[in-house]
Amino acid sequence: MKVKCSYCGQYFDDSVEKCPNCGAPNDHVHRTSDSVPKTIEELKAYCEQNGLTPERTRFFVGVDYKQPRAFGIYKDDTGEFVVYKNKANGERAVRYRGVDEAYAVNELYERLQDEILNQKAHYVERQKGKAVESVKRKQRNGLVKGIVYGAAIVGVISFLATSGNKFQNGYYQYNNTHYYSLDDTWYYFDDTSEDWHYAYSVPDDLTENADDYFDSSYYDYDSGTTDFKDTDYYSDWEEARSSDNDSDSDWDSSDWDSGDTDWDSDW
Repeated sequence: MKVKCSYCGQYFDDSVEKCPNCGAPNDHVHRTSDSVPKTIEELKAYCEQNGLTPERTRFFVGVDYKQPRAFGIYKDDTGEFVVYKNKANGERAVRYRGVDEAYAVNELYERLQDEILNQKAHYVERQKGKAVESVKRKQRNGLVKGIVYGAAIVGVISFLATSGNKFQNGYYQYNNTHYYSLDDTWYYFDDTSEDWHYAYSVPDDLTENADDYFDSSYYDYDSGTTDFKDTDYYSDWEEARSSDNDSDSDWDSSDWDSGDTDWDSDW
């Protein structure tokens, strides 16, 4: 069945998404579900209901916003709908310009949904990083609190300053002492108490030549130690690492950080 393009008057097949002559969308193609906004006002209401303010999200609905770092849609003086993105350098990339409001709104709505997923992903990473840093900070505090003499404190601070996640997590053995490195925080096994403890100081030879003293990432039952992964140290670390499991459900629009958006691409 042929249909007439409402923009240029050309006839084309009704199954074609866009007019082959002028590129205008085919009004007869059903593009979205009934739950998707089809007008600028509906999209604006959707954003308001979900707390997606333009100041936070940089999505400006019904506004020809001129400043950099913005997505938007508006109806110009000619009656056409314009969907745009203002990039970080202020350059505007027009995604759509035409008379089909539903199509234009859907273009911006889909981009908004993509950005929501992007924001959630970055939120999870931020929460995960905060949790891991909290554990590492607690570990560092434990190191400092366990030291009495000022010279020893200087030694620990110097060691921490030179650490940069450069050691493989796992078991090490140096001069008949068993060590475990966990995100560059060191622990040693005390044969007397048969337990793991913070390593208040670590031999320079061990840290400078760690690969030479690395045993394994896995516990060896014949090593004469207990499994480090049974300690509270490891449990706290693992809990922090897995804290992103429920982070997605905790995300809301107030966690939006537009700095995580790709502002250099055209769309």
